[in-house]
Amino acid sequence: LLSLSALCSLYGGDVHLDEMVNVEWTVLQHGLQWKLTGVTVFEWLDVFLDLAQLRLPRGNFFVDWDTVQEQAWAQLETAIERHCFMTSAPSAVSLAAFLNAIEEYNEDVLPG
Repeated sequence: LLSLSALCSLYGGDVHLDEMVNVEWTVLQHGLQWKLTGVTVFEWLDVFLDLAQLRLPRGNFFVDWDTVQEQAWAQLETAIERHCFMTSAPSAVSLAAFLNAIEEYNEDVLPG
């Protein structure tokens, strides 16, 4: 794979990087109808769920991870359904959904 700057250099300086970026953007957005897929945000959510389960001491208390995952999935689906391109990293979006889901879960399980 070539970077855009390397590709521009192949044109001998006739094409500038900003022109190449604009063409790539146009092709991705309009020509290919490229959309963000939820795969990356949902994969990051799985990573955060796995890490959280590893960090919690076993036997001290019970967390219904399926409920946490369902709440986070719902938030992620809402967050990405109307966005062709995200300005935030998928990991940041997933982490926010995970933390929100944990907070909701704690409020439901530990009222007051």
